[in-house]
Formats: sequence, C-alpha cells, structure tokens
Amino acid sequence: MLSKMWRQRFNINELRNCSSDFPFTRELFEDLSKLGIAVIGCMCFVTLVICLIFLEELCFLIRHDPDWRNVRRKLWLLGLYPVFGFCCIVAVIVPRSSQLNDLISAVYLSICLVQFMRLMILYFGGEVKMLVTLSSVDIPLQSPPIACCLCCLPRKSMTRSRLNWIKGLVWQVALLRPVFTFTSAVLWSNGQYNPHLLTIDSPYTYIVSINGISTLLAMYGLIMVFRMAKLHLTRVNITHKFACLQLMLVFSNLQPVIISFIGSSGLIKCQGSISTEAKTEMLSHLLLLAEVFLLSIYARWHYRRKHEWTDSDTDESLR
Repeated sequence: MLSKMWRQRFNINELRNCSSDFPFTRELFEDLSKLGIAVIGCMCFVTLVICLIFLEELCFLIRHDPDWRNVRRKLWLLGLYPVFGFCCIVAVIVPRSSQLNDLISAVYLSICLVQFMRLMILYFGGEVKMLVTLSSVDIPLQSPPIACCLCCLPRKSMTRSRLNWIKGLVWQVALLRPVFTFTSAVLWSNGQYNPHLLTIDSPYTYIVSINGISTLLAMYGLIMVFRMAKLHLTRVNITHKFACLQLMLVFSNLQPVIISFIGSSGLIKCQGSISTEAKTEMLSHLLLLAEVFLLSIYARWHYRRKHEWTDSDTDESLR
C-alpha cells in the first residue's frame, strides 16, 4: 500500500521512462515553454548586468586606487561574479557543457581563496608587518569548518613558520583543484565522470571527496587568519569582503547537492527531451545566477572605496 502511494506521489514509472541524456540547445528550446524561454532571456540580461558592474568597478579602481597590487587582487575577487554568471548562463543554454562550466568556475573560486589571503597580507603592509601586528594574538586553532569543536587544542602565537603553514593550507587548493579539474574533464569526455552517480566504483565519488577536503582545509586556514586580522582591518571592510567569498563558496558547493537530492527524489519531472538530471542542473544554475547577481551588488558596495589605505612599504614577495 505504501509502495503504491509512493509511486503515485512521485510518479516513479514516468521518471524511469525519462532519458538520462542532456539535450542539445535546439532540443532544449523546442521543449521549453514560453515562460521558460522568458526566464532564460531575463537571466541573459542579468548576466550582462553582472559583467557591466565588473567593468564599472574596473574603471573605478584604476582611477582611484594608486596601488596596482591592491587593484589586481581586488579584480581577481570581483571577477568571481562575472565568471560564475557567464558559466551559469552557458550551462543553461548549452546543457551538455554544464560539467565543463562547473569545473571552470570551481578552479576560479579556488584561486580567489588564495587571492583573498594575499589581499589580507597586503592590507597589513606585507608579511613582516603582519607578523609584528599579530605577534600578541593567539592563532584560533578552534576554527570552523574543521576544528570548531576541538577545545583541547593548544594556544599558539603567530610566527613566520606558522604563517607559512597556514598559507600552505590555503594555497594547496589552488594547486590541487586544477589537477583534479583536468582529470575530471578527461574522465567526463570519456563518459566516466557522472555527478549523478555516487557509487564506490565511480571516479566522481573520489574526486569530489578529495576536492571537498581540500576546500575545507583552505577555508580553515583562511578563517584562522581572518579571525586574527578582522579587528585590525576594520577600516577596509574586511568582514563584509570575507562574507562575499564565504557566501559564494556555500552557494556554489552546498546548494547544487541539495537541489540534486531533490531531483533524485522524484520531485523534479522530466519534460520532453529535457531529462530530470538536465532539468535539475538548469534549476541549480538559474538559482545560482540570481544569487551571484545579488552578491555582485553586495561586493560592489564594499569593494568600491576611494580611500582604502595600504602600506606602501610592503614585502617584495607581494609584488
């Protein structure tokens, strides 16, 4: 009785008849309703607005920020939104390219984690001045997302070797993510990389696990430095800038997993040549694109500052 009710509720027989292939662009627009086409058209306009916002920020920073190192790192971080926006809209219009676009945006996000770390060091005036400023501050080892519950961890003061250790936690993601992205792209082209197949013999299971651990370690190192530095960098809105990066990380990693779970439960139906997996990916990218648009406005408000002080006498390593 319960099995019959479950089938009626989620229409499982219908789902089994759906193709698991992603449609071509022509097939997609043939099966989409007028409302669906209108939504995609609106999101194309939103993507254009995100790119225009970035160009305006580029012109503003070049005119008002004399420190090119500061400008370069800010542009890396502000470029996160047009890159994600462009990848999302391309993944919607060309469903068969969704995995490639996800891999590209993931690599860019991992680079932005490193750039934010370098930006914080630059705000202090370099590593030497950062170490002097933070020498009396204990390293918050009990930080999320890894060690927030480990109260037994000892207190350690900041030294150059420990700073290098923390930097290594952050920079390893920029090294490992491109390697695994290339591996994923090769497996995907050979039909062996399937994000909707979580099994013990699926390469996707191991790649996504390693990438997840790498990202958590990078965030752990970044959060430790941020918690030590935030009281000294209030003048540059460091809390809001870090919030932009954190929200982008949550939206791009956690949200697709939730939507994929909803799709696999049968709540998202196939439509003509648009399979359940393809429709799930479309909804995930459209929602992420809307969130990227809001975050781009939020980031613009906190990065677009005329008088953001940085010490001119910085370490040579930051040049």
